[in-house]
Amino acid sequence: MGISVGTMIMGRILDDQEDLKESKSFELDLTQPVIPFESPQWGNYVVGVLALFLELPIGSGLSSSASIEVAMSLLCCKAEQTYGNVPCGIMNQYTSCLAKADHVILIDCQNNTSRYVLFNDKNLCILVTNSNVKYDLVSEKFAENVGQCQYAAKILGKNFIFYIKSHQTLRDVASIDEFKQARDKMSPVTYRRAHYVITEMQRTQAGAQALENRDYNEFSHLMYESHESLRKYFEVSCVELDQLVDLARSVDGVFGSRMTGAGFGSCTVTLVKKSSIEKCMKTINNNYKDKASFLSI
Repeated sequence: MGISVGTMIMGRILDDQEDLKESKSFELDLTQPVIPFESPQWGNYVVGVLALFLELPIGSGLSSSASIEVAMSLLCCKAEQTYGNVPCGIMNQYTSCLAKADHVILIDCQNNTSRYVLFNDKNLCILVTNSNVKYDLVSEKFAENVGQCQYAAKILGKNFIFYIKSHQTLRDVASIDEFKQARDKMSPVTYRRAHYVITEMQRTQAGAQALENRDYNEFSHLMYESHESLRKYFEVSCVELDQLVDLARSVDGVFGSRMTGAGFGSCTVTLVKKSSIEKCMKTINNNYKDKASFLSI
């Protein structure tokens, strides 16, 4: 789902050099092949999109606004993979381009399709809690986990390159039973990583159905199960995130809580009654080992 805060990008053409005393700008010669920057690294997200955009054929038949938005999200994803050197998926870019008020998006990365699921209960809100901790191993661990999933997909006779329609992925595993049949062919680590991915896909579909039915008790169960799987099988949680989830869970009026993002710090998301949000924040502030910050949606 989308949120009401974002990033603003501003720029202008300079007639001459300007020393900003710090890395706030970069230059790009469009007459030469575009290669990734060593510094500033954040510039690769811009350069990557520009470079890939320049490679796209003019008049490629993208006629509707929705198709353009999907194409832009795919473009941004590929730029992050190619120039940012991050083996990311499509979810963040897709949601940033296509988020809709009072809805969440159910995305199928097998064919890059999606549908909106209504989420407009005025008695509820999403509380984003920032743990304000970040461990250095995020990028390394993320790439390692992606590699383990790629290997699991290979063992299962699948291919994990998810943004090419003709390829199959762990998304194609019919059931957890089918997956478990190949357990003896995988290392314990590979099995755990793939176990999270396959069961999370099942939880995601069940979660969309629960929201459509306004069955928040079922959605609560799925959120906690998801966090536990991220902790136990994908192994990307941390003490701080676990504590934030446990504290939120102890508050009446909270329907569910789990970590979000790449893990090892950052944020949790909590589905909570609006009448209980102040109590939830107070409980966290009074008991959390560090200093949390909040955003309600």
